Parts: sequence; structure tokens; C-alpha cells
Amino acid sequence: RLGLHEEAARLVAALEDRTLAHRDDGMWALAYLALGERDRALDVLERVIDRAERQELEPAFLPLMMLRLNEVADPVLELPEFVDARGRLVGD
Repeated sequence: RLGLHEEAARLVAALEDRTLAHRDDGMWALAYLALGERDRALDVLERVIDRAERQELEPAFLPLMMLRLNEVADPVLELPEFVDARGRLVGD
């Protein structure tokens, strides 16, 4: 979104190839948003929500809360499907 599409694509490819050891869904969602891949970002958020409903621990708390609060000021996160998903990203 900042004109660094090639750099973002390279980083996502590295994640997908598992060359970067640290993987968490919050970062995946942010990466997919950076690439403009709305459907993939929303799929990741839905996966996190499903785990939360089963009360499974989520290691990517900070990036997920950044998404929930739209700290990145991404207009995509204001689309109805993302507003709904963000509203379901809650923690106890």
C-alpha cells in the first residue's frame, strides 16, 4: 500500500517458503493486506477467530490487536466483512 509491492511480495514469498522461521497469523494478515489480497487476509482473520472460539492460545496478539483497532489505518479494514471480523477478534 506504500508503493513497496515488490518488497511485500518478496517477504510473503519468503514466509510461504518457510525461509522465515517466525510465523503468526497476525503478521500474515498484515502481509496479505499490504499486497492487496483481501480474501487471503480475511481467511486468516477467520482462522484466528475460529481458534479463539475454541479458546486456543494465539501467539500473535499484538499484530492482531493492531488489525482489530485498525492501527495501520488501512481502508480495506473498514469494509463490512473486515469490520465484522475485527469485531469478533476479542480476548479475555
